[in-house]
Amino acid sequence: MAEVYDESIKWFRRSRAKKKFNYYIASNNRGKYKTLWIDSNLLKRARILAARDSVSIARVVYTAIVLYLEEHDAF
Repeated sequence: MAEVYDESIKWFRRSRAKKKFNYYIASNNRGKYKTLWIDSNLLKRARILAARDSVSIARVVYTAIVLYLEEHDAF
């Protein structure tokens, strides 16, 4: 799964986040917390997106994963 997390963040940065992104997805409040292992360089880049767009790093990662899976017909 770590490969999917990393690839989704790379894909999101390349395809959707070249400028301010306004449609970040929030998980529901009933979700369980999970630990994700993400490449540290990708995490740094995701933090930059989060700061630029005034959202949490979790929201950037969650949005990247959901949109990546939708784009690749994984749902």
